[in-house]
Amino acid sequence: MSLGENADIDPEDIYEVLVGATADGTLISTLCDRSEDSSSGTNILRHLRTKLDLETVKTVGNTLLSQYKLDVLPE
Repeated sequence: MSLGENADIDPEDIYEVLVGATADGTLISTLCDRSEDSSSGTNILRHLRTKLDLETVKTVGNTLLSQYKLDVLPE
């Protein structure tokens, strides 16, 4: 994912926030507010909305969660 030459964050920052928010079961903005070294939640969300097709991300995420759930949860 290219954020442009003047971006104040890099893709790794975004991935870390996404993973952290998912692991904590919290909102991106909440995680960013609590973190001392994170970019603002608004900044992260702006990049996500402009660089990613969120419907595709949602579909892929739901598919992966469904597959993982089947491997982890007992029948």
